[in-house]
Amino acid sequence: MFIGLQRYQQEYGSPYKLCFGPKSFLVISDPVQAKHVLRDANTLYDKGILAEILKPIMGKGLIPADPETWSVRRRAIVPAFHKAWLNHMVGLFGYCNEGFITNLEKAAAKNDA
Repeated sequence: MFIGLQRYQQEYGSPYKLCFGPKSFLVISDPVQAKHVLRDANTLYDKGILAEILKPIMGKGLIPADPETWSVRRRAIVPAFHKAWLNHMVGLFGYCNEGFITNLEKAAAKNDA
């Protein structure tokens, strides 16, 4: 699915309209557009079916939250996106997956043989 969405983005740019049956979605990938939709003009856009689907799962989490709830919760999670913390977590992720990658390489080598 993501490859298909990537092809649409490459062909049509950002934003583009994506339709699934009677529903249509505005798909954005440009950081400036995302900032506009999520921060500068968040009351002008409806989160639509995504919020409806996620609300039973996430409650009033970041995606289905109303603007007031979103603002409070966003401030609470900002430290988790600090560059130093993200660098640490990416390194940890790589370290924890070294054995898995080795096993994948062995399995691939067996399939090539």
